Parts: sequence; C-alpha cells; structure tokens
Amino acid sequence: SRHFKELQHMAETDSVTGLYNRAAFNSAVQEMLQNAKPNEYILSVIDMDNFKVLNDLYGHEEGDKVLRHMAKKIKLMTDQMQGVCCRADSDNFVYVMKCGEETSGSNDSLMTDFFTYYKLPFRFVVRAGRFIINDLSISIDAMIDRAMLAKKSIKGVYNKIEAYYTDEMRDKLIMEQALVADAESAIANDEFVVYFQPKFSISSGKIVGAEALVRWNHPTYGFLTPSAFIPLFE
Repeated sequence: SRHFKELQHMAETDSVTGLYNRAAFNSAVQEMLQNAKPNEYILSVIDMDNFKVLNDLYGHEEGDKVLRHMAKKIKLMTDQMQGVCCRADSDNFVYVMKCGEETSGSNDSLMTDFFTYYKLPFRFVVRAGRFIINDLSISIDAMIDRAMLAKKSIKGVYNKIEAYYTDEMRDKLIMEQALVADAESAIANDEFVVYFQPKFSISSGKIVGAEALVRWNHPTYGFLTPSAFIPLFE
C-alpha cells in the first residue's frame, strides 16, 4: 500500500539528503555482493575538509544545503555505475561500485563541482578512502572501517585527496592502540630510558651540556624512538 511504502521509505532514508541511511545501505550492499568475486567491487568513503567550520560560519541550514548538493552528485554518479550510496553520518558519504568504474576522476569531479557550481566563499576539499573488497567474509561495517582508516591516513595532507586501504594501515593502528594501552605499565616497569647526547664547545673542546633523548624499550615491539609514541601521547 502507499502508506506502507511511505513508512518504508522513511525507515530506509536519511532525512537530510534522501539517500539510504547506514542500515539500508548495509542491506543493499550485502545483496549486491552475494555473487561477487574478490576484488570485483570497491567501497569508498568521502568527506569534506572543514565541514564543521562551515556549519559554525554559515549555520546548519547552509550546511544541510551543501550535504544535499553533495548527495545529489554522488547519487547521480552511483546510479550511472549501478552502484549504491548512503550518507553514513555528518559529512561522511559511502558508496560501492564495481572496480574499474570507480576512479580518482570521479572524486576530482566532485571537488571541481564544488568550486565551480556551489557559490559559497569557502574552500572545499573532498577526500576519499577506498577499500577494494578482497575479503567478502567480513561485515559491511568492517569494510567501511577500513575505508575510513585509509581516509584518515591523508587527513591534513594537502596534496593527497584519496588513499587505498592496506593491511599495513591496520597493523599500524593496532600497534598504536597497544602502545597507548601499555603506557602506564611502561612507566611502572622503567621501560622508558633516557640517553644523553653530549654537546661540545668547539673553542674549548669541553662538554658544555647534553640533549636528553628518550627511548622506549618495549617488550613486544623492541627499541622505539620518540616518533613512534610521542605523537600518540600528545
């Protein structure tokens, strides 16, 4: 009935953009991948740099207009490629289509569209994280997490607008989480060691000071330099 279809539409769509919501998207992708082969499809997550700032400067009404504008372009692209798309949350959009049909050019066109057609004195940079679906046994949520991880790897990198997920990214994340979890026990077990690098006076030939250099003698990961753990603690 018409009433049932309206209720179903409300349950499956995002109220701001009209795209699938996350739950409906997951179901649609699951169905799409039923007879898929590994590496046949690619999942992409995109967002816009500084979207929260846009909301602060111009208000949520203008922010919602931007989201609808972005949704329209993504829907047009995925419909042409027989793909599926959704708004996951905030300014994060997710879509799946066959490999070979998804190219960096599609992301470039989304960027160009904002600069050319959306008349707002605000610079948009659209970044994409991509996961080539090589493992069909994992959940759709896990696939999205992997694409998110790829996108996170280029956040703030001015000359990169897309990144593909690799297992090394996941290994790095697992190691970082372990290091943060191990910090307190490392202090208790005296695993942080300070080395003093002498400073010499050229004129006198004498030691006039020293630079303190910390190292972490980790029981699992071995001898770690500050670059491996100081940014995490900060």
